[in-house]
Amino acid sequence: MKKISSLIIAFLLSGNSQSFAQTCDNSLETALTALPSFINSPRSLSKNELPVECLSAAMDTFYSWTLMVKEERKVKKLPEVGHYTYCTEENQSNPKRLHTPPCQTEKYLSTIQNSYNDVLTCLDLNPKTLFPVTAVESGFHINSVSLTNDDIGLGQITPVAIKDVNAVWDLGLNEVTTSSKESCKRIAKLVVDIAKSENTKSYTCSLTALPMNPVKNLLYLTFLHKKNVNYINQYFSSNKIINKVQKLTQISWTEDQIQSLKDLLVTLSYNVGNQGATQLFNEFLELNQSSNQILLNEIDQLKSKQVDLYLKHKTLLYQGKNKKAEGTVKLREEAQARMKEIELQLTQNKIPMDSFNINENKYSFGSFLTEKKQVFYLSVLKDRVQYIENTLLSKPGYCSQPGYLTSITNN
Repeated sequence: MKKISSLIIAFLLSGNSQSFAQTCDNSLETALTALPSFINSPRSLSKNELPVECLSAAMDTFYSWTLMVKEERKVKKLPEVGHYTYCTEENQSNPKRLHTPPCQTEKYLSTIQNSYNDVLTCLDLNPKTLFPVTAVESGFHINSVSLTNDDIGLGQITPVAIKDVNAVWDLGLNEVTTSSKESCKRIAKLVVDIAKSENTKSYTCSLTALPMNPVKNLLYLTFLHKKNVNYINQYFSSNKIINKVQKLTQISWTEDQIQSLKDLLVTLSYNVGNQGATQLFNEFLELNQSSNQILLNEIDQLKSKQVDLYLKHKTLLYQGKNKKAEGTVKLREEAQARMKEIELQLTQNKIPMDSFNINENKYSFGSFLTEKKQVFYLSVLKDRVQYIENTLLSKPGYCSQPGYLTSITNN
């Protein structure tokens, strides 16, 4: 996925946006017209499906981002590179780069909206789940490409993602073609001739060219998401993560709070991979656990000491050594007092639940990621969505699903 410079981050987080390009590229319109009407024509939305206003707003803000990149490269005296590509067929190699985005025609918006909603609904995902990632990664453009040409299409699929998804491709496609859902039936009509992409020079067009795309690219995005979800769920269960975070926060977490934490790590996986996300979280947990471990070890030692003193006390009384027995009572009282001191200190050392958010409060996961140079991706997702929903559309929660983008709190 994209590496975002500090200049571009500052721009995105400022809430500034330029209006959509007055000029746009109409190269895709002929191919869009040839698509089935159930894909390229407007239709009524079902519950939780993504509204077209969200797509258009995402495209506008993505265009603003590309203008900022253009200016940054100009300052650094780097050649200008187009953020879009144009392919006439899937096997085409070395497609030309475009500097202007596709025109937001009715067919273009409908094709993306219908394909996106159908693929995610078919595969049991709320379409609003992947809005933040897709809005930032590609601006929902079919033919978006990264500067390095490694991140391709609507889902910004990478060579690593292709390899990961290809391992489960047949299984995932079978889920689509055998389902009785209406969304799956529509997608099944389009995937009959879809073949896996290969990690070759032609994979750019394989994941952007119509008519197989945007459905093919979206399948890769959705299969990758589900694979990341499975990986994070397994990570939580096999490593007893909930026990660890509850021990650190000294409070029981609800299912919604746990899910928000999982969502955060799944989303971080798009930027650093699922293994990278869990490695960062392990480091964060170990950092917080180590500060308390010495105190916990001392408590264990004091408990053992109390047992030994109790047995010694009984032995001395039996031997008639009452004075020495009194001394063991004093030592036990001192051990008990020290245990209370440690327990109080552990209570004071507990980290608040909101430390697991992407904020940058002291000792938070956000602060930890900042030190690791990884927090900006999550912050940009959050701020981009808030800007689209709150500023451009004036409809909070209209495009995205509530979760880590709001907060993990005690409420």
